[in-house]
Amino acid sequence: MNQTPIMPRSHLQSFVLPGRRANRILREGLEVTIGHHAEAAILRKFIHWTGRLWDFDQFMHEERARGEQEFQDDPPESGWMEKTADDLLNESIPSLSRHAIRRHLKSLVRKGFLYEREDPVYPWEHALQYRVNLVKLRKALARRGYHLDERDFG
Repeated sequence: MNQTPIMPRSHLQSFVLPGRRANRILREGLEVTIGHHAEAAILRKFIHWTGRLWDFDQFMHEERARGEQEFQDDPPESGWMEKTADDLLNESIPSLSRHAIRRHLKSLVRKGFLYEREDPVYPWEHALQYRVNLVKLRKALARRGYHLDERDFG
């Protein structure tokens, strides 16, 4: 029986791979880091949408600057997106209810992986905007041996 040798998991985690394999490793890294499959899927969707933002370059510049600071007291200015539970329901895990998605969003905000705010331009709409906390996410993934770079967005 001629079997292909399997690379140890720790070896796969040490570098970023292109394409589907990198996506699989990122998905695994998020699940291990966050500890919940649904929350990892939701956060993966936010990472995907972040790469498609019109101010992505400004977002990355701001995150690099925030990563170099010891304290990030200033609220982030770029990278915000408005997503409803229905948007997430249609694009991430259709088997979950809106209530469950909202509960997972609150958990991601509480854990610090997402920021949440009301729309500052149209506050009367009570629409919530979200933003990935890239600094915290990269540190948490690095502690588990995973890596997230700009190629993983979008």
